[in-house]
Amino acid sequence: MNLVIPLILLGLGYLLRHSAFLEPKELDIQLVLIILFVVSLVDLGAIYFLKKRLLSNFISSAERPSLSARLEPEKAGLNFALLIYALALAPSLYGLVYFLLGGSLNWFILFVAVTMLGFLIFKPKEEELKIFFKEGTTSLQE
Repeated sequence: MNLVIPLILLGLGYLLRHSAFLEPKELDIQLVLIILFVVSLVDLGAIYFLKKRLLSNFISSAERPSLSARLEPEKAGLNFALLIYALALAPSLYGLVYFLLGGSLNWFILFVAVTMLGFLIFKPKEEELKIFFKEGTTSLQE
């Protein structure tokens, strides 16, 4: 899934660009490129920050269990993974917007590569997900 969606966006952008968006634009596309690329890099930083924050919050809540913390650790683990994947997909969407506004295909491919890099670096590791699922099985046994 993490490889298919950016590639689908790439194909969709290519088809849309060559069928519907052919008229010339009066937009400073270089400024849009810089803004979207900076936002993509900030997005990767946000993933790093949220990943560390969510893991530390879950570990500290496991030390002082509340009713909600004991009921759904598996759901918290799946939400954690989904949040990381959704945030890592954002640069591909920014690249699609840039490409449809009149940008080049090479820059769109770079945005897709940033997405793939985000998936590669920040994907939830098995050890991190085990924290959620191990906590869930111990709370169910109590």
